[in-house]
Amino acid sequence: MKNLIFLVALLLSMTVLTLVFAQDSPGDVWIIPALSRVRVGSWFATEVHANTEKQMLAAYKLYIIYDKRIISPNTSVGTDSVEAGADGFVTAVNVNYSGTLKINGFDAVGTGPGENLHLLTINWIAHTEDQGSMILDIHFWQPKDPNSITIGLPNRIDGEIELYVSVLGDVNEDERIGIVDA
Repeated sequence: MKNLIFLVALLLSMTVLTLVFAQDSPGDVWIIPALSRVRVGSWFATEVHANTEKQMLAAYKLYIIYDKRIISPNTSVGTDSVEAGADGFVTAVNVNYSGTLKINGFDAVGTGPGENLHLLTINWIAHTEDQGSMILDIHFWQPKDPNSITIGLPNRIDGEIELYVSVLGDVNEDERIGIVDA
């Protein structure tokens, strides 16, 4: 019985270690916040971060697939909703109203290296009238260094957007009406 408990504990710890290490690989990309909770009708932003480890990032393709019934790029900000982050660059943005935002970046010198580069900020508008959630399907393709060497493996990540409709009288937007809303 003790051996079985030890084996289960060992397998669980290996699973956790695998997840932690998988996020720290060159070529990994993620969004901040990973889960956004936004009010219907509001503008909000997501940041795209990447790990290039010891390589400079000089070029990339980023495709973001979203549910256009729930959110859309806020094209009144940046270049069609996209702004270069503190460590990033943007060359071209294609707002495809079928629910795909395509972003390309190229910089001959490159940026980085680093394990947490803020590449982009993407601005959105939540415009549905119903509560709900959706997944942002993000594809990071062909990250290259200045010598055209691929950084890590191209990968795909997801982020989740949760929309809510605030209740009339819910001033602090905690989804309850109470004395604190007075």
